[in-house]
Amino acid sequence: MIFFGWGPRRKTYRLDQAHLLILDYQIFHIIWLFQVAWNLRYSMATATQYGWVTRPLTPEQCQSLQPEKYLTLNVWWKWGLAIMGGFFGLGTLLLIVISTV
Repeated sequence: MIFFGWGPRRKTYRLDQAHLLILDYQIFHIIWLFQVAWNLRYSMATATQYGWVTRPLTPEQCQSLQPEKYLTLNVWWKWGLAIMGGFFGLGTLLLIVISTV
């Protein structure tokens, strides 16, 4: 959808030819810019002769595997919609207070 959307997303980080770190999460966004993300789940995918095998990881395990570039979402992609909603709410409240004075 152009104006809003939701659903699962995935980020990956390749450790070597046989291992991938995976971050799966859910999002809701408005115009792709204002987004909120939740349900972050980490896993490691390992290539075998039969295909890829995944196992879940904790955030601490994921960080210990690649401390130089921790696989996560930045604050704006996690809470951008909530931040903008807060600014909009504060601005509306400020306008109401100013108009009643």
